[in-house]
Amino acid sequence: MSAASPTAAAKPPPLAPGTIWTIALLTAIYTFAFIDRQILAALAEPIRQDLGLSDTQIGLLGGLAFAFLNAFASLPLARFAEHRGRTGIIAVGITAWSVMTMLCGAAVSYWHLLLARMGVGVGEAVQPAMIALIADKVPAARRASMLAIYNLSIPMGAFAGAAGGGLIASLLDWRWAFVIAGAPGLLLALLFRLTVRDVEQTHSAADVPSTLDVAKHLLGKKSFIHGIGGIMIATFCVFAIMFFLPAWLVRKHGFDFAQAGLTLGLLSSVPAMLSMLAGGFMADRLGRRDLRWYVWLPAIPLALCVPLYLFALPQADWQLALIALILIAFLQYTQTPLLTAITQNMVGNRMRATASALVGIVVNLFSAGLGPWFMGRLSDILTARAYGGNFAADCLVDAPSAACAAASADGLTQAMMAIACLFLWAIFHLLLASRWIRDELNEDPTRPPLRN
Repeated sequence: MSAASPTAAAKPPPLAPGTIWTIALLTAIYTFAFIDRQILAALAEPIRQDLGLSDTQIGLLGGLAFAFLNAFASLPLARFAEHRGRTGIIAVGITAWSVMTMLCGAAVSYWHLLLARMGVGVGEAVQPAMIALIADKVPAARRASMLAIYNLSIPMGAFAGAAGGGLIASLLDWRWAFVIAGAPGLLLALLFRLTVRDVEQTHSAADVPSTLDVAKHLLGKKSFIHGIGGIMIATFCVFAIMFFLPAWLVRKHGFDFAQAGLTLGLLSSVPAMLSMLAGGFMADRLGRRDLRWYVWLPAIPLALCVPLYLFALPQADWQLALIALILIAFLQYTQTPLLTAITQNMVGNRMRATASALVGIVVNLFSAGLGPWFMGRLSDILTARAYGGNFAADCLVDAPSAACAAASADGLTQAMMAIACLFLWAIFHLLLASRWIRDELNEDPTRPPLRN
C-alpha cells in the first residue's frame, strides 16, 4: 500500500461560489454560537461572586450543563438531517440557541442559569448537520482545509465572547452580556434559511445506514479510535484550562474582569486562528505525501505545550506568563480541524451527520463537559488543601480574606498544571494511530455498512 491514496495526491477541484458562501455563512453563524458558549468563561468570576458559587458549580455551568443535553440531542437531530435534509434543522437550532443565550441574562439563581445553559446546548446540537453540509459540498482532498476555515469561528467567537463579555460586565452587568451576545443569531438564522440549499442526494431515506452501523464502521478502524481519542484528550485539556484562564488571571495576577476577558480573547483569536489554519492546510498538503501526517502533525505542537504550561502557570511575573501562553496558543489548536476531517474522510455521505454526532457526543461529554467540571473539582480540592481550614465556610463569603484569595490562586494554578500534563496521554494515542491510518483512510468510505 502506498503512503498516500491515489485520490489524495490529485489536485482538488475549485469550489463553486455557492459552496464558498455556505462555508462563509456557517463560519459566521458558528462564530456567534461560540460567543454564546465562550462568554460564560469571561463572566465566571462576576457570576460566581454575584450568586456565591464554588468553582465546581462554575465548572458545571461551563461544562456538563451545556454538554450533556448537547451531546444527546445531537444524535436525533443528526438522524433527522440524514433523512430530511440539513438546512431546515440548522435554522431551527440557530434560533433556539440564540434565544436561550438571551434567557441566561434573565437568570436570578444558579438553577435558572443552569437550565438556560442546557437550552443553549440543545440548540447548538445541530452542529453535526452543519459539518455534514460542508462535507457534502467539499471534496475529500480539501475538507481539512475548509473545515479549518470553518473552525476559525472558534477563536473568533472566543475572542468576541471573552473580550466583549468582560467589557460589558464591567460597563453594564453580566446579564446584559448574555442578551447582547444572543440577539444577532436570530438574524443569521433567517439569512441562512433564505440563501442556503441542501445538496441534492441521490439515495433514498431507506438507504441511510443505521446509527449502530455507523458506530460499528468507525469503531472498526483502529486509527479512528486512537487518532480521535488523542485529539479528544487534547481537547479536554484545552477546554479545561482555557475556561478557567480568566479566573486564574484575576486570582493570581490581580487582573480585573475586563482585562482577564480581553486576555483570553486575544489568546483565543489570532494565535488560535493561525494554529487551526496551519493544522488544516498543512495536514491536507502533507497528507498527499503520507496520510500519517493527519496524526503526526498535531502530536508535535502538543508535545511543546507541556513544558510551556509548566513554565507559565507558576510564574509570579504576569508578562513572562503571558509570553508563554501566547506561544501555547499558536500550538494547541492544530488538532481542532483534524477531529472533523478524519471523521468525515472515513465515512460516506449517508453517514456524515450521524458520524459527526457520535463523535460530538463523546467530545461534548468528555472534553467540553467533563473538562471544565474536572478542573473546577480539582481546583476546589487543591484550594481546600492549600487553605488548611474550612474553605467553604470561611471563604465563600462577600469579603474573603487574603489567605482565602491566596489559597484560591494556588489551588487553581496547581490544577491547571496537572491538566496540562495530560497532553502526553493525547500524544501517545496519536502516535499509535499512525500505525493504521494509511490503510484505513485508503479504504473506500462510500461503501456503507450493511443495514440490520
